[in-house]
Amino acid sequence: MCGIVGVVGREQAATWASRGLYALQHRGHDSCGVAWLNEPENSIEVRSGMGAVADVLPDSVTKPLPARAVIGQNLYTTFGHTHSTQPFGGRFWDKEGRRFDVALVHNGQICGIEKLRRRYPVMYRSESDTEIIFSLLPHMPGTTLAEKVRAVLGEIEGAYSLLFLHPGGVIAARDARGFRPLTLAEDDRGGVFFASELNAFDLMNAKFTREVAPGEMVEVSLDGSLRASRFCDPAPNLSQCVFEHIYFARPDNQLFGKAGYSTQRALGRQAARELKGRVDADIVIAVPDSANVATLGFADELGLPFEIGLIRHHYAARTFITRGQSNREEAVRLKFNVIKDVVKGRRVILGDDSLVRATTSRIVISMLRQGGAREVRLVLFSPPITHPCHYGINMASPDELVASRYQSDTAVIARQIGADSVHYLSLPGLREVMGADAKNYCYACMTGSYPVTPDHHAESCSS
Repeated sequence: MCGIVGVVGREQAATWASRGLYALQHRGHDSCGVAWLNEPENSIEVRSGMGAVADVLPDSVTKPLPARAVIGQNLYTTFGHTHSTQPFGGRFWDKEGRRFDVALVHNGQICGIEKLRRRYPVMYRSESDTEIIFSLLPHMPGTTLAEKVRAVLGEIEGAYSLLFLHPGGVIAARDARGFRPLTLAEDDRGGVFFASELNAFDLMNAKFTREVAPGEMVEVSLDGSLRASRFCDPAPNLSQCVFEHIYFARPDNQLFGKAGYSTQRALGRQAARELKGRVDADIVIAVPDSANVATLGFADELGLPFEIGLIRHHYAARTFITRGQSNREEAVRLKFNVIKDVVKGRRVILGDDSLVRATTSRIVISMLRQGGAREVRLVLFSPPITHPCHYGINMASPDELVASRYQSDTAVIARQIGADSVHYLSLPGLREVMGADAKNYCYACMTGSYPVTPDHHAESCSS
């Protein structure tokens, strides 16, 4: 899971792309980068590095670039080791001697990568599944990059939203099940934009047009003209990631056609309806910021006072997407502080989006106890996370998942994390919030029912 952007046909495209990456920083902070088209040489340059957008792509880097076509990415590594940042960029010649300059960014995770490595045995310089996509291009039939991309899309399966930069413009594609979001926007000057979440368009001064449809390939030329086509039919039932709504997407976003704020608030209200009469408290507080809106809905539904009991240090990274358990624990301690005047002597309901490894919850509950809270009852706006995600979210090992380890026994989990009780939103309740579109979401991390067979033996560094 990461954030990707593309800008075509807008002057100073690199600056606008970096603005989009700023808006998507919550989707990944391992590394970031941009690739741009040098005209008239028609060569492609890449600038990337470890760290946040402000450090890797300051204005001093992006403003001097006159490019009209740029793609970029914020990387969040799901598992394995980071050996490569994105974009991937390079030059190749096909068997007929045609030259191709291309760069690629990817959001998602490819399945069956070991099979692809055996079928196309080239020298890979990283563990990244994105590099496999890039490395397949020279082996594909076709006289144009679009034809080769279409052929690559026929070879891969799993979760992918892709942007390819080449001398003719940008090509976008989204897998047939629509696991990860990819949206399209335009401006009144002929510019075309792509982004993982449409709130990025606010910083790029572009107007959201539509989503890139599952199974669709969109070609945009340097003058902004657009050609959309199907490379395959969408799946009868899509597999949009429901965890995007629960944790990743910001409230100011619209995701898979649903408004982020109202969806998160509905998750909280549904959890409250399920727990009405079973829990009581003096106050309700949220783990900021990902649980703020859902917790507000929860407190409102139960008629309990919503208070700010935790302060988040906003220069700290998101702990769930921080690499390494010891690093995550240290990040939690650095990230939060308790407002003792709010919690001291009170029975507290603590709202959080989900419970994955329990790192955040365990430490925060301990901090609340030290701050004087009389009771701490944890309410989660997600069903138990019991299975690894193989489509681009860092839930690689069942041993890491606290619900899997303790068979979703809430009494045992409460003891392990120091809570007085733990309450999950039910899976039927989550489906009810998703409404008529519930059949088009992936719940594999909660059910173990995988829509695409995962590659269990792969150790890839995914996007």
